[in-house]
Order: sequence, then structure tokens, then C-alpha cells
Amino acid sequence: MTHSEPPHTLATGVCATWPLPVDRTCGPTARSLLRSALTPLRLPAGLIDDIELMASELSANALLHGLTQGRGDGSALPLTCRPELWAYTRVRPTAQLVVTVYDPWPQWKEPKPREPEDLPEAGRGLGIVQNLSAEWGWHKTLSRLAPAPTPGKAVYFVVPATSLYTRPVVPFIPAPEAACALYDHLAARGIGGLQLSHGHGRSLVSLPCGFTVWSENPGIYRWQDPSGQYRSRPYIDLIDVAEITVQLHTERAVHPPAVQE
Repeated sequence: MTHSEPPHTLATGVCATWPLPVDRTCGPTARSLLRSALTPLRLPAGLIDDIELMASELSANALLHGLTQGRGDGSALPLTCRPELWAYTRVRPTAQLVVTVYDPWPQWKEPKPREPEDLPEAGRGLGIVQNLSAEWGWHKTLSRLAPAPTPGKAVYFVVPATSLYTRPVVPFIPAPEAACALYDHLAARGIGGLQLSHGHGRSLVSLPCGFTVWSENPGIYRWQDPSGQYRSRPYIDLIDVAEITVQLHTERAVHPPAVQE
């Protein structure tokens, strides 16, 4: 979903995505966008306040540590690489709301402590994200809104959503349709060289980096993670499966690990 679509569709398993400004309004803008998107879900006011505060901190962190890296003079990166705010829901491992801030610097830098007067909308630092969320972290990814695929990182947090709203019952989706949906999501993120194959009760999407995602009856995506373990998610978690796939593609193909001599 882009910033022009109705915010209530966030409850139906679609990713809400907005560009963020590259100035001191970055945090307040993230707060305002999320409040508009979450209010129709009738979440507890206190929870919305917590989500806004965490998103504001991640946005301020992106502004301070994601847009001035790689430049000797400390100047901001081009506006085509501006921060992005994402929000979507997933039902595995449990029902959760996932909020992410993307920035174009693909490495993680532990933020230094700030004085209270520095970007006051940023709260008490990333520690507040750790305290208020069920989980948080970061991974490498690709932008959603930049004109060309732009590698960077996603810093995210999740909050429980089990009893907050009800997602619609999803009708049965054939494996080929689920595979095509994943293919389209990955192609939209700028991943080329994708291969799509269909078999009896199973379809697959293969990436040039060697990663493959199967769609299988009775309605799951399945893949083998870097540790060799098989993972699976229901089709309704398409957005999350696509983001996991983009992460692995980015780590393998865009930023491959250094070869040990």
C-alpha cells in the first residue's frame, strides 16, 4: 500500500509504506502517519502511543545514523534514498504488527547517547524500543519507494496483535497463485533473474543467489534458511515472507560475506 491508499487496509494483510522527510520533522511525521493508519483498527490508546514513540525513535535513528554514512562531509544522501516507514501484520510466529523504518545505509551503527535537547521527539533512545516491543532488530534489505532498487537496512519492532483486530478469512489459494504473488512482490523490489516453476500441488520461486521458496498445499510458503532448517509461513503472511526473501537476497547477492583467506 502506498501513502495514498486507505489506512484501514492495514488490517487486511497489506504493507503500508510511506516516505519520511530528511529533517527534524522525520519523527513527528512517522507518529502522525501511524496514528492515522492505526486509529481505524481501534487499538488501545496507550498501545498506539507506544507504537508512535517507538516509530519516532527509529525514524530519528535513521536520520542521524542512516543518511550521513559514507560521506566524508557528513552531508545527507540524495532524496531518492530517503527513509521509509513500513507497517504490516503477520500471523506467524504469533499475530503481530510489524513496524519498520528503512534507511539506505546497509550497516548497523550503535547510536551514541544523546542529550535530551537533541531531536526531542526521539524519546529516550533505542532502549525504549527494546522495553516497549515484543521484539526488535535490524536486517539488510531493499527500498520499497526509491525509483531504483536501493540497498539499505530495515530497523523494526513488533507488538502483539492477537486480540486487537480480526483479519478476514482468506479463501483457499492455489499454490501457483501464491507463487505468482510472491514473484510479483520480489520483482517489484527490483530483484531480477527470478524463475517461476509449477508442479503437482507445488510451485516455486527461485532467486539467482540460490535461494528458493516453495508454495505448497494446504497453503504454506516453505524455504530452507541459512542454518539448513526448513521454515514455513501461511500464505496470508506473504508480506513477511517476501521481506525475509529480500533480506536473504540482499545478504547473498548485494552484500555477499567476505571470503576468508
